[in-house]
Amino acid sequence: MENKKERFLELVGKSEALSEQARVIREELDIVMMELGLGTTFQNPADKVVYQIVVPKGDFTYYKHIGYKRTNREGEGSGGTNVLSKKEATSLGFIL
Repeated sequence: MENKKERFLELVGKSEALSEQARVIREELDIVMMELGLGTTFQNPADKVVYQIVVPKGDFTYYKHIGYKRTNREGEGSGGTNVLSKKEATSLGFIL
């Protein structure tokens, strides 16, 4: 069981780091697309893929069948749907 918990913690760390990287990349991508402007169309010469800057019709939402909640790290804001309250954690016997 300890190996599974260690693997879980390793994967959570990687997942949260990738999510943060994706957020930063998406912010920069949005800025560059705004600078290019709606309707701009161009082709990648390397693979011939054609891109057009558009207003999306909507984003997809992915629903997971299993997930996790966690207490906030020091310096993180409060709130959110995946937050395990410190009160709940301490009531489960954890020392924070």
